[in-house]
Amino acid sequence: MFIEAGINDLLYENDVEDVIHNFIKMLSKIHEQSPSTSVYILSLFPTENVTVNQGVTVKNKVKELNTRLSELCKENSITFVDTYSLFEKDGGLKPEYDCGDGLHLNANGYFLWRDSLRKFVDH
Repeated sequence: MFIEAGINDLLYENDVEDVIHNFIKMLSKIHEQSPSTSVYILSLFPTENVTVNQGVTVKNKVKELNTRLSELCKENSITFVDTYSLFEKDGGLKPEYDCGDGLHLNANGYFLWRDSLRKFVDH
């Protein structure tokens, strides 16, 4: 199971620790109901230009959440997949993969994302 979540929480001004708490609840439920499921947590994509109320960017919150997700994975022997680095340029989403809103991938971005995950399913 691949999980990539949290950007909407940040956009709605939830704290990073609240998002981490939600991940802990998800992981607990998955382990409880499907203990043999392999879980992969994906980093959030870079979001240089995405803002919340009064123009405050979520860029730093994305970085902080990615760091906390990586730590959570290490603590729980879960694979963390750093897709942030794959798509990041100068703190934001690389233009060649940006659909135009600084947040969502375009078709080329989705192909690259797909290809970056293949190594986890094509054994």
